[in-house]
Amino acid sequence: MKAAKIKIFVKTQLQRFWIALQYFDTGGLANHAAAGAFGFLFSAAPALLLAIFFFATAFRSSHETILELIRSIPFMEIAFDDNWLTNELHSFSRYGLSAVISLLGLFWAGRIIAVSLHRGLKVIFTGEKKRKILTENLLVLLIETFVIIFALLWILCSEISIRFFEAFGNLPENFLSFFSKPHMLIIHIAALWLISYSVFRITPANAPSRKSAFIGSVCTVIFYLLVSSALEIIINHTRYNFLYGALGNLIILLLNVYFFFIFFFFGAQLAFVIDNFDALLFSQFRQVREIEKSRLAQNGRPARGGIRKKLFYHIEGKLEKYQCDYPAGKEIIIKGEQKKEIFYLIDGKVDIIIPAYGKLDSLVVSGLTSEFFGEMSHLLSENRTATVKAATDVSVLVLPPELFEGILECDPSLDRAIIEMLSERLKRSNEKISELTASNQS
Repeated sequence: MKAAKIKIFVKTQLQRFWIALQYFDTGGLANHAAAGAFGFLFSAAPALLLAIFFFATAFRSSHETILELIRSIPFMEIAFDDNWLTNELHSFSRYGLSAVISLLGLFWAGRIIAVSLHRGLKVIFTGEKKRKILTENLLVLLIETFVIIFALLWILCSEISIRFFEAFGNLPENFLSFFSKPHMLIIHIAALWLISYSVFRITPANAPSRKSAFIGSVCTVIFYLLVSSALEIIINHTRYNFLYGALGNLIILLLNVYFFFIFFFFGAQLAFVIDNFDALLFSQFRQVREIEKSRLAQNGRPARGGIRKKLFYHIEGKLEKYQCDYPAGKEIIIKGEQKKEIFYLIDGKVDIIIPAYGKLDSLVVSGLTSEFFGEMSHLLSENRTATVKAATDVSVLVLPPELFEGILECDPSLDRAIIEMLSERLKRSNEKISELTASNQS
């Protein structure tokens, strides 16, 4: 029993990740991640410069000391010209024009990141809720502020800052010990999680639940840390610096940032999948069966099992709670009932009956084919228009109306499929009614 539960648990998690990967790819979220990394690249230099002048002002250090520290920071020597720094450092530290320009550059780069995050999350968290344009712009401004604050805090709590603290001297031992690597790692992890969780919950109009946002943000941080650690092991910093000079460190930094945004959007997509898992799982289950039906019709045999087929072809797992079996002769739907459940026929044969005309149609499912029935009552908000009886032993999925609506939102192709199915069924029913009317008249 425990082994079966573990198997279902593992399969459920694999299904969630697989669906999240599919939607991540089709939504073009990698492009939004690249835009975010691009914005970070432009924000890094002004943010570092602002942090440097903050130290210069706060600790009243000499300009020569500051310049030496700037030259010791990787890739800073290619970002700023020595002559410019020497001439402008004094005026900048007194909030001159250079400070204003750098602040504007930082806000511009922050806006690139904020807009890419906001638009990417709108692609993920779809739904009926909409926000006003003013609210949308205020949210972008809020994200931008968070990004800038985080960028500055990240620099102030980085190894670069430790060099500054040590250079200025006369600081308490407890203060310096706080900025040790283990402490900084914990602070970075906590900050990344908090920002991811907050953006997931606050930014989208159709925000995920607290639980799914928590899981998505935790996965974001874990995956990022794993890849970041792998890059540290795989990439030879000395070789990169030899090949690319000071740009080597910049390339490595940009890779880390890009992967963080990749996992940020994947974590958001995973949060969406968790909240809509039943609808998305059914959609995948139906699509796989339709593909197998098509291949069986073309080739006379089902296709070999791939990963998607193994994960979604059988209903064991989360969809089992919707499964119901009826023996032959059992009435599944009775005309005039007010119930609104939608039925998805997995196996067997059912007869559609209207008392005034008798049996009008039959739905037969064997092996790979599947069909809906009972959806008319929900779509028209009316009582049941016909009786449906099991002609053989049948197996169905009983879908609540809210789940069916979620399925329609998650699977746009189903709208057309249902319209075609209803049209074909209506055509067959009209032909049957015409035949019965003609025979009664004769």
